[in-house]
Amino acid sequence: MAAKERAVGYDALRLEPVILIVGAEPVLAERAWARLISLARQAHPEVQVVRVDAATYERGALALHTSPSLFGDHRIVIITGAEHMNDAFLTEMLAYLPQPNADIPVIIQHGGGTRGKK
Repeated sequence: MAAKERAVGYDALRLEPVILIVGAEPVLAERAWARLISLARQAHPEVQVVRVDAATYERGALALHTSPSLFGDHRIVIITGAEHMNDAFLTEMLAYLPQPNADIPVIIQHGGGTRGKK
């Protein structure tokens, strides 16, 4: 199944299982994250925000953060620096994309360039 690709302004963002934010301007990416976190908190005020750096990603972290919680905790995962991702992140994200956990949004920020463009 091919991923849907569409460009929207950050004010029009809505929560999806996987969201890709592309652009070299960190301020705009932070506005998009803030919008998405705000949306998540509207649904679940106690939502946990988990930040992962794609360059220093450790194998298994994506599965850990996107697995359902035994205690009903709600999470949103923000992955930064995808333009500098390591091979472990690339491999695990490509495996995750066909069947993402719809209850835990994953936001990937890619600052531009060709790394990870598959």
